[in-house]
Amino acid sequence: MTIHTLVQFYDPPLRCFTFQHYQLAPTLEEYSYILGVGILGQVPLVSTKDLPKSHYLVEVLHLEKRELELNLKPKGGTHGFTLKFLVDKAITFSEYGSWSAFNAILSFLIYRIVLFPNMEDFVDLASINIFMTKIHVPTFLVDIYYSIHARNQKKKGTIMFYVPMLYRWFMSHLPNKGPFVDNKGNLKWS
Repeated sequence: MTIHTLVQFYDPPLRCFTFQHYQLAPTLEEYSYILGVGILGQVPLVSTKDLPKSHYLVEVLHLEKRELELNLKPKGGTHGFTLKFLVDKAITFSEYGSWSAFNAILSFLIYRIVLFPNMEDFVDLASINIFMTKIHVPTFLVDIYYSIHARNQKKKGTIMFYVPMLYRWFMSHLPNKGPFVDNKGNLKWS
């Protein structure tokens, strides 16, 4: 309910939440604190035009070079892997007890499915690059803004993936002591 109410105050041209006497916008620093991830010394944007070097992908995803070349395919103007291929690899790694490889593929799948569901049954190049560079905070913030903006433009829809972070961010700006929190006389608002 809180997030539904908050989103009603989103101002698309200003890209912030506008209230009667102030404006509120999530920042990199706030989300860095909420996630417990430092952002100092990180480059906030990742180039996604070029394919990552194959030896990096081989190392990160525990694949053989030939297998990588056969399964890294173009779709919708970008490259990536089919979800089926990655799920099958995770199953194979688990059957052989190769747990570090299984965990790498599983975390990659979770990262894609939960955080960046861009194309159906496909893990695109943007997700691959972000996963490999581990620059999460700007990505989360951009995706939150995009979700709110898209929902606001359509005048319908649901913000699903970032509700806990958005809620925690918003609650951090509300008073946590005083008359609005400590209702000593158990007074009714109406």
